[in-house]
Amino acid sequence: MIDKLFIFDFDDTLVSTSSTINIDHGNGKTTRLTTSQYRTYVPNQHDILDFSELEYLTDPQEIRPMTNYLRRIINDHGQHCVFILSARHDDNPIYDFLEQAEIPLIDVIITGTSDPYAKAEEVALLIDRYGPNYIEFYDDRNDNLAAVNKLRHVYCNVEIICRNSI
Repeated sequence: MIDKLFIFDFDDTLVSTSSTINIDHGNGKTTRLTTSQYRTYVPNQHDILDFSELEYLTDPQEIRPMTNYLRRIINDHGQHCVFILSARHDDNPIYDFLEQAEIPLIDVIITGTSDPYAKAEEVALLIDRYGPNYIEFYDDRNDNLAAVNKLRHVYCNVEIICRNSI
């Protein structure tokens, strides 16, 4: 059992990159969105999304207030209760970033989808596995925060704090 869990999104929470999501609109037009622009993107029916650039970290820049907070949490509470929860398809770029930024190794969970409920499901699995009574969840997307926040109705004995990282 772990009393407290601290869960951080990766892109635009801990790091900003110049990686883009490419969108083929099916009408001959394409759009490139940064990860922060993707936060407000509303898909059209025929859009085809290409996340292949996210397989790499292109020009990664620490978001210092959040990475400093992450380091402090690891220092104060230990690595065992801190997680990165990302919509990426591959965790290797995240582990590479942690190593380059000299952040102690922590568990990384990838969902492979931008569906907010996938993140909520992963948080629910962490609650079921570790039985915490307190969770802090940090993400830059309001839909992810809302999905995780709904877990309060299922896990009434767990204090779930959802914070926007931007």
